[in-house]
Amino acid sequence: MEPDDFSLQTARNQYQYPWVYVDALGGHMVRGVDHPRPATEAQLALMTDTLWVERHRRLLSAAEDDKVLLGLVSVNYWGYYGSSSVERRPTPARALARARWVRDGRPNTNGPVPLAAIAAQVRLARDRVGAGHFGQALQAINQVPEFGQMSFGSKVLMAMAPERCGVYDSIIFASLQDAGPRWAGYVAHPNQGMNGRKADVYQRWCELLAHRAQTMNAHGVEVSGWHPSGERDTRRQAWRAVDVERAFFHTKDAAVLGVPIH
Repeated sequence: MEPDDFSLQTARNQYQYPWVYVDALGGHMVRGVDHPRPATEAQLALMTDTLWVERHRRLLSAAEDDKVLLGLVSVNYWGYYGSSSVERRPTPARALARARWVRDGRPNTNGPVPLAAIAAQVRLARDRVGAGHFGQALQAINQVPEFGQMSFGSKVLMAMAPERCGVYDSIIFASLQDAGPRWAGYVAHPNQGMNGRKADVYQRWCELLAHRAQTMNAHGVEVSGWHPSGERDTRRQAWRAVDVERAFFHTKDAAVLGVPIH
């Protein structure tokens, strides 16, 4: 392993984010509850990276439309749970309010988009991810209210396929922008609307992450693999695209990404 490989591994092992999630839609789905129901402290004590991925992948791939919606609500809640401050202080009230917008539509609007239409866009995105068309998948998920920007649209794709997709948010954007002209092909503002160029950037981003994960796994997982925070054993796990993204998110040093591949 090279020094940048060790730096990538160290950064991934230091990445921490609470594995929060929404346990039930609430509201019109459960009598007497007017907001989505987050997991309890007891439930969160049992949650790990692996279980979080399994749960959201299952929901977003479900045949039942209400389970797909629960997956979206939960990803949105998870994404808003940590503040954008350096300290990443938890903001559960804000996260819950945003999750309710996914379920019910924003206040003073015409209400939610029909559930069948939302589920159809999620399934279209899933099919495009399966075909390796990550930019097109992002454009599909961007049609769902509250997921119209790169930041939260990419969070859904990551939850669908962490082996192939990573998040592209404002911190990733700023870190790549600061890395200089070498990385210009991977730079696009994630929160100023969506267009074809941004879809292309996200395609390249996912391909880069998967390529870097592959180079790490070539060393052998027993050497290069990462130790998942919160798991109940010390075995190392193979690298996925999302692990490279999370390591970069933590260190903000483009050197850990290797070299641009486009």
